Formats: sequence, structure tokens, C-alpha cells
Amino acid sequence: CIQLEQAIMADDKVKEGAAKEEAAAPAAAEAAAGAVDEAGVLKQLQFYFSDSNLPRDKFLKGLVDKADDGWVDLSVIASFKRMKTLAPGSNLAVIGNIVKNADDVIIEVSEDNSKIRRSPNHPLPSENLCNKRSIYTKGWDLESTTIETVEKYFAEKGFKVLSVRLRRMPATKEFKGSAFVELTSVEDAEKCVAAKHTVGENEMIVEMKEAYHERKKSELVAKRKEKNAARAAKQKIADEAKAAEEQKEQEEAEKYEAGLVLSFEGTTEETSREDLKEVFGKFGTVGWVDFQRGETKGSIRFDAAEEGAKKAADVKEAYDKEPVEVNGKTLTLTVLEGDDEKAFWQTFHAEQRARRTQQKNKKGGGKGWGHKGRNNKRRGDDAGGRSSKRSRT
Repeated sequence: CIQLEQAIMADDKVKEGAAKEEAAAPAAAEAAAGAVDEAGVLKQLQFYFSDSNLPRDKFLKGLVDKADDGWVDLSVIASFKRMKTLAPGSNLAVIGNIVKNADDVIIEVSEDNSKIRRSPNHPLPSENLCNKRSIYTKGWDLESTTIETVEKYFAEKGFKVLSVRLRRMPATKEFKGSAFVELTSVEDAEKCVAAKHTVGENEMIVEMKEAYHERKKSELVAKRKEKNAARAAKQKIADEAKAAEEQKEQEEAEKYEAGLVLSFEGTTEETSREDLKEVFGKFGTVGWVDFQRGETKGSIRFDAAEEGAKKAADVKEAYDKEPVEVNGKTLTLTVLEGDDEKAFWQTFHAEQRARRTQQKNKKGGGKGWGHKGRNNKRRGDDAGGRSSKRSRT
């Protein structure tokens, strides 16, 4: 519960100085300049070592745990901002005598008034009922609300207040209009929650502190689910768009103009892509050469984009009538048809998609298709050795 509270409210982290004022016990009106508010001093000291504050006050609890027999230097306590307000300019003897004269059973001071502790006869309870008997209240005036006004409000309703914690914005420390109020028992807290509460003309929200935490936890879980659902919906839209694009590309891959592809056989090891383009470019416009140097066969796609462009059958007929040798070899040509032609186009479109994907994923400084680096030749170049990649144009 304490961990959840720390995630929701910023004022639970009580430290020395100004934070002590935030977690201060309800006290009487601030002391007049130079005067000691003895009742306020006693009440504040009682609060520091109370069941509701000491277990959760990391700074003070740390001092108690490290000290011999729980004794804490009274000078440290007297340096807290609120103590300086209640006992301005007072020495330790004045503060110590206030505790001694009160004959309090919970706190005690050393004989020389230099140290203070919670009495060993009243150890902290094994079960901390602080949260169980605390209530969450919201609707307080943002400007005029103080610890004392909150205590006074509930005192007039017949409830004794053990502590008030005004809740503030973590960054600006501005009052949020809500407070946690600890009453003397769980029964009183439940009775208080059941009643109607108003500040001026505004009705307040009052609920058990633990119920408040459960509500906030549920709200956080709901927001997280809503955020995750929105993220999932966004991802679904992106996935559907991607699937639609892939489907469109697949459909495009299945579309092709028949009769544009020739396969050839009989090339020598010295034959290059440029050799093939030079020879068959005399018969028609070459759009694509699928060939790797050193192989004896490959395929050529002719470009049908231009009106009147020759198709593969026309090229084959012309070549067969007047063969042109490629590096001293006459090639055997075949017009691709049926499944062979379809397989060619599927491979062609798949490599086109892969190329587009590579270009999308390529980051600055990378080597693109056809880019000439210091040690990289353009794809299909033949000078300088055999390429391990299939040549295209």
C-alpha cells in the first residue's frame, strides 16, 4: 500500500526541512514572533514519533535505527522548519522541559535535554493501522487550506485527527486540493466516509484511503489497457496496409505482357552482359538481362513500352535467319511460354520488391544499387574479374 501511495502522491517522501512541514501534525495557530507555542511544540514532537509518522518517515526512522536505544539528537529535531516556527530562537533546554513538564508517556528526553526518543515502553505496533484508519478527501480550497483548517473541519464534525497530509504537485509543490487524514480508529474513518461533507458550497469527495488507492490502481490499469488497445489498433492498421500493399504487389507480379522473354544457351565463359546487350540490341530494345558471367545460359526481356517494339518471337525469327555470333558462338534461342514465362516474371518482380526494400532500409553512407565505391564496381561490369552476382539491366 505504501509503495502504491508513493506512486500516486508526492508528499509521502518525508525529509528533513521543508518536507517535515508537509507531514506535520495538526497544531495550534502559529506562534507569535518570539513566543514559544508550548502546546504546538509538544504536539509536533508527539507526531514525529507517532505510530502514523515514524514508520514512514525515512529520515527520522533512519536516525532512530542507527542510534543507541533509539535516542536522536534533539538539536536535529529542533532544526526542522516547523519546529523553528513553533519555538523560534529557543534552546534545547526549553524544548526538553516542555516534554518533561508534560509527563508524556510516548516520548521522553534525556536528563541533559540533548536527546529525544520514543519510549521503549511503547514500541511501534507490529501492525500499522495508519492506512486502514485514514481517509482520502478532495475538494479543499486551493488557496486557504492548511493543516489546521483541515483538522478544525473534522474536529467540528466530532472526529479526532491524528495527522493531515496535504497533497501537492511533485514539480511545483502547489496544493492539489486533496489531503489524507488519519483518524483514531478504523470505525471513525468508516463513519466519517459515510457522512456528507461540504466545503463552502462544494461537496467533497471522501473515501477510505485504501479504497482510493484501489480506485486509482484500477484507473491506471484501465488507462494502460486503453493505451495498449490503441497501440494494437494502430499496429493492426499498419499490418493491414502492409498486407494490402504486398497483395497488390503480388497481383502485379502475376501480370505481365506475354511474349517478351527469350532464353539463350551456348555462351562462353568470356561472355558478358554488355556483349549480349550489344548483339541483341540490334534486334530490339533490351530491357533486362538475366545472366551471370561464366554461365552458359540466361534470359533476355525485350522492352514493349515503345509502340511497334519487337517481341521475343520476332527477335528469334530475325536472329535465326541471320545469326550473330556472341564471342564466336551462335546462341540457341527459345521464346519463354507458359510456366517458364510465368516463373521468369515472378522472379523478376520478387527481385524488384527486394530492391525497393533494400533502398528503403538503406541508411546514409550505404552503397546503393549501381553506386560506385572505391572498391566496388557497378553491377554487371565485367572488367576486373568475375562477378558473383547475377547481372541485370
